[in-house]
Amino acid sequence: MGSDADNLPSLPGEARAEKPTPVKVDTGTITLRERSFDDVLGVRVDGYRALAPSVALERGWLLSDDVGVGGSATVRSGASELLLNGVYAPRRDVLMRLSVSQLRAGRIATYSGTEAETVQQTSYVSSINKLWSKSRYLPEAGFALFSARADGLDRSTMMSEGLQTGTMAGYMVKLAARPMPRARIELSYQTQDILYGYDPADLTHDLQASASVNYAQSFDDCSQIQGRYTAGVGVAEADLRYQFGAFNIGVLQTRSASWSNTAVRVGYSIPLGAATTKTASCAAAPVHASPFGAIVDAATARSPYLPRAPLTRTVAPEDSRG
Repeated sequence: MGSDADNLPSLPGEARAEKPTPVKVDTGTITLRERSFDDVLGVRVDGYRALAPSVALERGWLLSDDVGVGGSATVRSGASELLLNGVYAPRRDVLMRLSVSQLRAGRIATYSGTEAETVQQTSYVSSINKLWSKSRYLPEAGFALFSARADGLDRSTMMSEGLQTGTMAGYMVKLAARPMPRARIELSYQTQDILYGYDPADLTHDLQASASVNYAQSFDDCSQIQGRYTAGVGVAEADLRYQFGAFNIGVLQTRSASWSNTAVRVGYSIPLGAATTKTASCAAAPVHASPFGAIVDAATARSPYLPRAPLTRTVAPEDSRG
């Protein structure tokens, strides 16, 4: 439902000194990134254990102290995506971001069993986050609007083969606080509605909603524990991770009324090159650090509210016309 385990919140003091040309190897992902305070360039390989992994080239840079731009180009089997981000942080405790993505996907299964023409999908996300830094508990609020529209390059062929494209619109709202110096809890709610069909007078609605709670805490030895529980329509997901230095381990469980699945993930980050700076202490956050992280990092990040797959469904050819 638009959530992503890799987007768990950051904590005060967990920021560490950047090392030149780090390579990070995680469960199913290899990342190579060169980063400075105003520029970032990286390559990411997802699903490298699979027969058809995806490769993404990321680039972001600062235009000024409070404005950053960036994005990524991703290629995987049968699909490609171009992502553009604009980030504006007028103050340390306010972050606004606008994201636009263009997804092109082919070889989509149809009702008749043939492969449809390429589907093109355009998605938008607009978000704002605000932190009240003068409060003892550092309350935070966030709001996001998102939409997406998929369309086939050959609509008549898609209709005859029983493939419908969709249009999505939704929003997310979250509230967070830090009840202890190194702990953060977040509550969020997300809802979205997908419309399928070609005739405006006979559209089908697919309404989805989910609620989640995130918790993160760091300790004196710089280790960190993160957890997330999400409940949607008929499905619940629990994710628990522990990280210490370069090592991390996690358990992910998804279950519904009729099935359940549990996965264990283990990862290790391998830096290349000699580090010239020492690791920052976990006891206190950098004085001038933004609570939302570096702008250049936000400029390359993919919003979890951007659909990763085309909004399509199969129907009987005679039903796709109405």
